[in-house]
Amino acid sequence: MFFFVPPGRCSVLNVGVIFHNNEDLVEPFFYFLRRATKIPYRVIAVNNGSQDRTWLKLALQMRECDFMLTSEENVGIAKARNMILHKIHTINSQRYEPLALLDSDVFIVRNESIDMMYEVLQKNQKAGAVFGVIHSFHDWATHDRGISFCMISEKMFSEVGLFDERFFCFYDDSDFMKRITVARYLLTTCETAKCVHAWGSTLWDSKPRVNTNEILQRDTAEFNAKWKTNIKAETR
Repeated sequence: MFFFVPPGRCSVLNVGVIFHNNEDLVEPFFYFLRRATKIPYRVIAVNNGSQDRTWLKLALQMRECDFMLTSEENVGIAKARNMILHKIHTINSQRYEPLALLDSDVFIVRNESIDMMYEVLQKNQKAGAVFGVIHSFHDWATHDRGISFCMISEKMFSEVGLFDERFFCFYDDSDFMKRITVARYLLTTCETAKCVHAWGSTLWDSKPRVNTNEILQRDTAEFNAKWKTNIKAETR
């Protein structure tokens, strides 16, 4: 099949996603992804320590899931995201490319949202990351921008580094975004790109069940020590 690629666009767009014990989300994720971009895309999915049939559902999507990386245990969000980046670096001859990072429980409700974020990234050379608008699945409230639904410039991975694996599942995105701004790049929101996020569905379905409060306290302390701040951990 041949695709028309408009001038200035990449020929293949990288899409990274992490799955953990959420087999029922695999098909919906790809359903919405197909409508989110007209650019040919390459999906790098991490099956992060799943103990259900997530691996099987991903295998059935292999026409769209170009690479499935597997960890036998839950290694956390930062390390799983770095697995995606290491794979991109390898298949692109030691180069990074723009990356759309999505959570598996994100459902893109406006068609071509990824294209809209990519266009903003291309037009603004000082943009380090472009975020879409995130609505809560539970009450439609708008969340703060997050790496669960964003497009990141390839320059960021070369200039500010990868995700800090000291963070298991909290503040890894805050840390990465802070490093982007310290490097004098911009965090930009594309108001026309929209998704619904069933926040926490991956974390709460963790098997064996993780102690989220303990992890939150540890990740908070790590963030405070690294950035010499005093964010208070809120019990979840």
